[in-house]
Amino acid sequence: MEKPKKLIDEIPIEVRQYLAASESLARAGVQEKYPGVKNTLQAPATRHAIVRYLASKEPWADPAPDLIMNALSFLLQGANAKELEAIHALIEYPNPWVRVRLCEYMMAIYYPAHDQAAMAGLFRQMLADPDEIVRVRAARWIKALNLASGMRPALEEWSQSAREHKWDTQESFEIIQGLIKQQ
Repeated sequence: MEKPKKLIDEIPIEVRQYLAASESLARAGVQEKYPGVKNTLQAPATRHAIVRYLASKEPWADPAPDLIMNALSFLLQGANAKELEAIHALIEYPNPWVRVRLCEYMMAIYYPAHDQAAMAGLFRQMLADPDEIVRVRAARWIKALNLASGMRPALEEWSQSAREHKWDTQESFEIIQGLIKQQ
């Protein structure tokens, strides 16, 4: 009996190895073994296969955080709302770095479009994340994009919630408090 084909198998092996490589030396090794990997990465069919895989239940069943994070980083170029709709469920992925990468993907859509409402909604969601690395990324973006004045009520409300969660000694809290005091 033949084993059912997985969506990850639709991604060429050299691309999987390249995306699973967590450091540049390992990626160089993949490029040496598969000299055409960069061309394969750029093929529309490869991008489609990556999106289909990320949109499926497979990343949850067989966790490979490095592959998922690097795939999301790869997809940043050309990020679009249709793909986001397909992969948005990764916002609940157990690994916080995967959630950060998905947020970066979302910002690749929202920032160029100057969609401040979407960015503010994303930042509120990120600030409510249980992991500090996600919260601090949101706080840094709010600061860098000068969005604190428009988000002041939400930031004040979050500050109270952060105290209740005992997050008030962490960097995200310090950044948000500094932004509130500047207003």
